[in-house]
Amino acid sequence: MLALNAFFMGISFSIAYYLIGSFRKILVIALSLFVFYPFYLYYQTGMIETLFYAGSIILAVLYVKCFTPGPRQQSFLRLYFWIVILFSLFRLSNLALLIPAFFVEIRLEKQRFLPVLLKYGVLAVGVALVSILTAASYPWGFLSELGRSTEKLSLIGAHTVANINLYFGESASNELEVWPRLLFLSWLIFLCFYSVFSKVLITKKTDYFLLSQILTMTAILFINLIFYDLGIFRDLRVFSPILVFSLIVCFLSNRGRVFIKIVFFLAVIFLLVSNYVVIIERNLAWDLFVARRYEAVHPPAILNSVRYNPDAKTRWENTVYVDLAAYGQLDWQNYDPGMGLMVLGLEDIESLKSANPGSLLKAKYIISNQQGQLAGYDFITEISNLSLYIKAH
Repeated sequence: MLALNAFFMGISFSIAYYLIGSFRKILVIALSLFVFYPFYLYYQTGMIETLFYAGSIILAVLYVKCFTPGPRQQSFLRLYFWIVILFSLFRLSNLALLIPAFFVEIRLEKQRFLPVLLKYGVLAVGVALVSILTAASYPWGFLSELGRSTEKLSLIGAHTVANINLYFGESASNELEVWPRLLFLSWLIFLCFYSVFSKVLITKKTDYFLLSQILTMTAILFINLIFYDLGIFRDLRVFSPILVFSLIVCFLSNRGRVFIKIVFFLAVIFLLVSNYVVIIERNLAWDLFVARRYEAVHPPAILNSVRYNPDAKTRWENTVYVDLAAYGQLDWQNYDPGMGLMVLGLEDIESLKSANPGSLLKAKYIISNQQGQLAGYDFITEISNLSLYIKAH
């Protein structure tokens, strides 16, 4: 995965260099990125975050190009637009990055407000529907809980209040997550003040280049506070690429040297904080995310007994229920392509504990760290405290 992540970043830097033609700026961006610990923690993993960082670099360059009048402005706008749509299929909150494209169309290109708003609204709803209908929801996430709830408004309110307390209050989680949140919020506040200062004392008009960033970051903040889960490195994954995007945009812009100075000032301060103040937490995260991935492991070969059936009459015949405790111990080298793996949700766990799980659960196989018989399922084998069951006929 490290080689693949390096490939993604290499492609991103190459495209950015082609568009701006400055090796010095690309080098500064690359060095700054690799001292930003939310990036290099995930750079070592197979998670999708590195792809988002690579996309943030390309989108930041295109953002500046979209707000720069020229013969290729329309081409840059279309490219920016479709890249955002693509990345929104992986994470819906990325739709907020369409806000700059919206302002370019209605303010710089003088297109009519309502047709443009309708176009963006329909596309956003379409992307959301595609994502919701084709992606599996995280069973323990807030959105899954919201889908099951019969009192959705009260649940949203309680969840938002809890997230606000977590983001701003003393109950905030470890410092590795706190500092990126503070930097994100500090940068957003700075952009707000600078935008007002610029309008009142310098340009005497609204700077949509800045306003687009402010609204994008604000939208990301509110989406996460209202609909997503904070903590356990969840919001860190969402806020950080957007923060990188905005910092690079301001670094590349011609909005005055004050931007570059502020960017470097914040980068230096953040580097010092990350390397000295949170060094203990950072080392713990390194052990959690990176070091263990280089350790030799010998997982129990229990998936070797689960084979894909191309002649299955239903999808459940090629589905395995896995409890959360067993999921991290699975031997992926023996995974048979085509098999579906489902982590047991709360309702499934209750069914598993019932008197007759076989009448409630549909999957053909169950892998669990629980011992004993399951009514409606036949025991197949036990390897290293993992038990495999098959649905009884």
